[in-house]
Amino acid sequence: MTPEAIREDVSVSLERLRTDHLDLFLLDRDDESVPVGPLMAALDQEVRAGRVRALGVANWRPARVQQGNRWARERRRQELSVVSNQLSLAEANEPMWPGCLSVDRYARRWHEVTQFPLMAWSSQARGWFSGRHLVAELAELDALRVYRSAANLERLKRARALAGSREVTPTRIALAFVLDQPFPVVGLVGPASVEELDDALLASDLRLSTQERAFLDLDPLSARPARSLGSLRPLQ
Repeated sequence: MTPEAIREDVSVSLERLRTDHLDLFLLDRDDESVPVGPLMAALDQEVRAGRVRALGVANWRPARVQQGNRWARERRRQELSVVSNQLSLAEANEPMWPGCLSVDRYARRWHEVTQFPLMAWSSQARGWFSGRHLVAELAELDALRVYRSAANLERLKRARALAGSREVTPTRIALAFVLDQPFPVVGLVGPASVEELDDALLASDLRLSTQERAFLDLDPLSARPARSLGSLRPLQ
């Protein structure tokens, strides 16, 4: 995570994609020991050079995103437009890979207050709501490690119940939950078939009521103490 690495990555990406610009370029897996200023300056240079149109980051904490945009805004440099962290109806027990972040309830509230766009990777929880990970020969050890919990088993049960009443698949219900947030969300999916792709696309038209969302999320007013949101300010 250095300015030199950013320049090299953009150059390699342009060559591999056989294009002269990238519509969106994201940094991944933050190293918070690296000052954010030089990173934002290097990203701004790529925009000014016309090699990148818009900027984002993945697996960055909200505070670090705000720090980067504050640095850019004060210097009239290009700001970050999107963050890509994991979000799904199933809550992760631990990171899928080292350095990766899931959107917790505090981060959800941050996105809601700031209206900062989220590109939710693994938005279908690695196929958790298909139920295949409960079948021994179809299960993935990483998916079980990250998503198997009493709470997520209950979410799967409720998604199946709601899917039955709506006459859709549980995976569509789960993706609709992600897309139907009170802030801009893009759901990143990895369909293994045309049928799975079609099902995911239909989720964008499925709207959930407040009661249905609460039912799926085991009541959003969790017993965990809420962190203070007093320091949050909308991004200008």
